[in-house]
Amino acid sequence: LPEFSGEENTSTTYSNYFRLPAGTFYISVSSWDAGNYSLTYEHKDESQGAYESEINDRHSSATPIILNKPITGNICNFYDKDWYIVEVPSKSEICLRIERSRYARTNYNVSAYKKEKDSTGPFLFGISRYFANGNSPVQHSEFKWLSAGTYYILVEGDFGDCTDDYTLAVQKKVPSKNAYLKKLSTSTGKWSNKFSRTCYSYTVTLP
Repeated sequence: LPEFSGEENTSTTYSNYFRLPAGTFYISVSSWDAGNYSLTYEHKDESQGAYESEINDRHSSATPIILNKPITGNICNFYDKDWYIVEVPSKSEICLRIERSRYARTNYNVSAYKKEKDSTGPFLFGISRYFANGNSPVQHSEFKWLSAGTYYILVEGDFGDCTDDYTLAVQKKVPSKNAYLKKLSTSTGKWSNKFSRTCYSYTVTLP
């Protein structure tokens, strides 16, 4: 869990915000010097499905997410890792999307893995060393065709910790309507007189 130190000549010091599962926790306070202090604990409840569920540092405790539905998470310390698990019901073009504060201090690495039995499979694709740098609050990976199955997504901080949340989405590409149009074969005919009629039959199937 996170640790933080008070700064000299600073009357108030805050830790980063971080997420915890339901349960009982202990808070330890220590100092080299004697003196009085005031400790305040703040918390707020978050709706399930909209935020990561800590502790999700391992793929075995990954937070479930749904295609195209953003989820909010946070890398609260150097050792924190956020694992997510997502179902791809059919072969689809998929990309990873992450959004964070323009001025957040942490690089992010986002990786996708195919679930194989009870472990992760080989690295598939992802976003490497994403840093907003005041200019790019949103980053996408390339789109990649994935077969139907279960996939893990891992979000890691490249260095340090970050008080700012990130928003992650596993996005399925929606084909344009023109993608369903196919060129039909051309049929030719000839009218023998003004009373003749020619009929043709076409079969249209959904993709």
